[in-house]
Amino acid sequence: MRRAEDTGAYAPADEAERLLSRAVSLATPRDPARAEYLSNLGRVYRDLFHRDRDVAMLGNAIAAHREALTATRDGDPARPLRHFNLGNVLAEKHEHAADRAALDEAVSHLRAAARTVPAGSRHRPMYLATAGTALCEASELNGNDALFAEGVALLREAVASAAPDDPRWPGYLRNLGNVARTRYLRTSEPAARDEAIDAYQRAAAAAPAADPDRLANLRAAMTMTVLRAEDSKEAGHIGQAAKILGEVLAMLPPDAADRAGALTLQGRVATLRFQLTDDPADLTAAAASYRQATSATLDPVELRKIHAALGSVLWTHYERTGDPAGLDEVIAAARQASYRPPGGGAPTEDNLTLLAIALTEQHRHTGEQVLLDEAIATLRRAAEVADPSRRPVAWSNLAEALWEGSRQRQDPRMLAEAVGLLRDSVRSTRPDDRRRPDFLGHLCRALAEMFGWTGEQADLDEAIAAGRDAVVEARASGTDQVLGLTNLTAALTRRFEHYGDAESLDEAIDTLRQTEADPPASPRERATVLVSLGNALVIRFQQAGETADLDESVTSLRAAADQLPAGHPDRPPMLGNLGGVLLLSARARRDAAAAGAAQARAAH
Repeated sequence: MRRAEDTGAYAPADEAERLLSRAVSLATPRDPARAEYLSNLGRVYRDLFHRDRDVAMLGNAIAAHREALTATRDGDPARPLRHFNLGNVLAEKHEHAADRAALDEAVSHLRAAARTVPAGSRHRPMYLATAGTALCEASELNGNDALFAEGVALLREAVASAAPDDPRWPGYLRNLGNVARTRYLRTSEPAARDEAIDAYQRAAAAAPAADPDRLANLRAAMTMTVLRAEDSKEAGHIGQAAKILGEVLAMLPPDAADRAGALTLQGRVATLRFQLTDDPADLTAAAASYRQATSATLDPVELRKIHAALGSVLWTHYERTGDPAGLDEVIAAARQASYRPPGGGAPTEDNLTLLAIALTEQHRHTGEQVLLDEAIATLRRAAEVADPSRRPVAWSNLAEALWEGSRQRQDPRMLAEAVGLLRDSVRSTRPDDRRRPDFLGHLCRALAEMFGWTGEQADLDEAIAAGRDAVVEARASGTDQVLGLTNLTAALTRRFEHYGDAESLDEAIDTLRQTEADPPASPRERATVLVSLGNALVIRFQQAGETADLDESVTSLRAAADQLPAGHPDRPPMLGNLGGVLLLSARARRDAAAAGAAQARAAH
């Protein structure tokens, strides 16, 4: 029988079952050996169940162990073992048949084994760990926090009481890590997460370098350390996650089924590090990990997720550099993320939106109308599949593409559709919704554009009202003001240009100046605000002739160009704009000097 348990070769179990059944039948109820025969017979029945998957054998095992326990008097040194054996087969019944009553009874017997085993017994850590694991499982099913606390306490005691050379010690740590992880995933308690990480790492450290258990424990620690890094965004946690990921990837065979998953986690960690350091090298590392991950799996669902992550990282890189050469790969990744394989689910709104935004940006560089048309069609699909809570965002994104299309094609119908969608987005969100300022900012721009078609003052007034609301609500919620600011100032400037309303131009300039106290985080957005301010100051100079406005305009436009790296495609037009204002300033100063000289001559 022991050979069968140790080797998994169960042929001797048939003979053991016959012999032990005969021994039980011959032993009298008072025979002190009968309980041992029954206990051994229960173990044989369990072996036969493992061999044949015959549920009747599991029932026989439970009956034999139950009778063995009954035949063992209280105080007998073997009684803890009887509880332990019966608890184990009952737990196995629950595992096989989802029998809650069997699990509850298993918990009772395993708890009794843990409580009655002598303190110095070499079996004590095993009894404690087994009881602790069962209690935690029961607590998850019953929602009983007291059971969970008791189970964790027993697991901790098992870890603390096991000898350092106990071969089961890493397993106790693994069990402790598993229940702590389960608790964290259910409650998001940081203490549970940290305990899981500590247990997995200690279990991994206790195993030899080439032991498969070491890799298994490192994998478990890997996932939890990435979750902690994403929760805390602390450099130390990010570094620890990266270190464990490196160990796991070094141990995984090239064709390992979960290699793609580990590479994807590595990409996530590199992205986190970039968010902390703002170092482009971290973005490059993230993209490299995701590219490797796409080659490590053929699963279409997993591939879509990896391509979505790759596209997002590449888009962030594009936003920083403005280099259109990178857009082709963004579009390719977003297309793969939006692909619907046979039998697969519909693409998500996020993936479709990334594809559409990249197509729109590529259109901005190339002028190819087909790219914008595809972007609009893609955003219509995104609006269709969007969750109701996300639909206002999807409408706003579609409106932006329609606005661009109306400008390209001079089609007021597209612009009217954009205005309608943006009004719907605003109406569908509460004033305290952090997304609402962006919807208002887009609506401001679209209505100001509509005024250019209709000449209706109501359109321009509504645009300005929407822009003001966008700025006020963005400041109140602590969200980005740039969209509202730039579109409001453009609408106010348009009203000045159309109606000669100088107060509107002053409001535009004052509104932009207010951002100096709380500038946008993004260099590109800071540049956008500074350009808007510089242009508005030039317009006011042309109206009022104050050279101080020109001087401030030069300062703003120069600062705007300095926000962007030398190779950024938006920088040359900014420098060209600055050059034009410098020429205007020089001409104004020359004219002022000539006028002053003429006045001086006239006075003499």
